[in-house]
Amino acid sequence: MDFCVIYSCFLKKSKKLSQKEKERAYINLVANIIASINKQVDVVFDMFNKKDFEAAIIKKLQSFRHVTNAHAADSQKETGIKFVDNLCSTIRLHLINEDAYGFYDIIQPWVKEVKEV
Repeated sequence: MDFCVIYSCFLKKSKKLSQKEKERAYINLVANIIASINKQVDVVFDMFNKKDFEAAIIKKLQSFRHVTNAHAADSQKETGIKFVDNLCSTIRLHLINEDAYGFYDIIQPWVKEVKEV
């Protein structure tokens, strides 16, 4: 199987972020990832139960010509999102030097970080 785990991260400058700042950061991170892909792609993201935010994510994703579909799904029902959550946790633990079990080492050959575009 040909795959790659692509991530982009946001480093908080202060301990407190407003909801609008969190939403803006999330949309920018997703856009960074999508901008790094040059193939047709469908995007499924975990729902936030905040329709205006989900609509803003979809609008941004649809601005990319190569995004063929974008929608939110419930991570409690969508096992793929649960898997991605585990990958995100592994990457986060690695970045903060708390990957005590070395799980990042297992996925590292397939991991690619993209910086802000």
